[in-house]
Amino acid sequence: MSERPAPEVRPVTALVRRVLQLTERADFEMAEALGLSRGDFNAMSHLMGSKTMGPGELAHRLHMSSASATVLVDRLESMGHVVRQPDPVDRRRLVVEPTPAAQRSAWAVLMPLISAVDAALDGVSARDQKVIEAYLERVVAAYETYLEGLEHRAR
Repeated sequence: MSERPAPEVRPVTALVRRVLQLTERADFEMAEALGLSRGDFNAMSHLMGSKTMGPGELAHRLHMSSASATVLVDRLESMGHVVRQPDPVDRRRLVVEPTPAAQRSAWAVLMPLISAVDAALDGVSARDQKVIEAYLERVVAAYETYLEGLEHRAR
């Protein structure tokens, strides 16, 4: 098979694309290391990155129906990864939270990568770190704008 030429972009843009590809691969490997499917891992990533989240919000973030999210939460709960708790603000509502054991397992798998990425900044001046931070903020904004446009087109 012949190699498909990539569109011409600046080297930094190509590196961002490579980071995204490696992130996808790392997510797969981390899910496997934790004994989770990719879908379950994705749900746990959202739950670990939020203060509190109800099943409805999880469904919205994962682009699935409420019924599918309920099945997913039931499965994660039966595996001991999450618990349903009354919302501390609205006791009529339930929130889904990762268990302490699930958090410990996930951080044990995630921290080596997080530490290595953080260490990549060793020796980079504070001024240069601000430049990198500003660039990455613009990349995040570009993704958010792009995704909003796709969401509007889908409606």
